[in-house]
Amino acid sequence: HEVNDLLFTAVSQLNRGIQHSEKEDERLDLQKLNLKAGEKAMSMAAFTIAASYLKSGIDMFLDSHWEQHYDLSIQLYTLYAEAQYSICNFKEVGHVAGIIIQSAK
Repeated sequence: HEVNDLLFTAVSQLNRGIQHSEKEDERLDLQKLNLKAGEKAMSMAAFTIAASYLKSGIDMFLDSHWEQHYDLSIQLYTLYAEAQYSICNFKEVGHVAGIIIQSAK
């Protein structure tokens, strides 16, 4: 439980500081941490928290992310859709599903 708290705290702090970094490798590392935090929150049935981390990861993408980082893109978007479904935000699920369908290989 303490490890989960540490993960959530660290990712939240890093998310606050990301606007000061233009380095793509730092942004990608943080997106992966947001995915990990989202997965952990989903496993704890903390769906709103999961959605927040996953959306943060999605918001860090540049325009060409589906071509350059397909696996990370599909993971973040798919899990984000699942989190939104779990909190009955069906309008957002439809929106995200449309993006996934349009962009999936």
